[in-house]
Amino acid sequence: MKVLITGAGGYIGQQLAQLYLHDQHEVIAVCRNTIPQTLIDLGITIIECDLSKGCDKLPHSDLVIHAAAQTHLDKTADTKSYQQNNVESTVKFI
Repeated sequence: MKVLITGAGGYIGQQLAQLYLHDQHEVIAVCRNTIPQTLIDLGITIIECDLSKGCDKLPHSDLVIHAAAQTHLDKTADTKSYQQNNVESTVKFI
């Protein structure tokens, strides 16, 4: 099964990518600005893309896990940034 995971640069996305890879699935990781060395070392296909700007190069997948989001832990983020990264990016992704 081909699994596409957005937000694969974050903790939850990384864990999901490793889990599905361990279960012998083909994993495609979508990362915005952080590409974890772990994913590179595992040989996972990585696509660098900012979902809020739109991504037209995402391949067809059997399963999509949308884990991309900006959390409240980023103290430098403002309301506009949250809306762009959490709402607008999801709408463009669908």
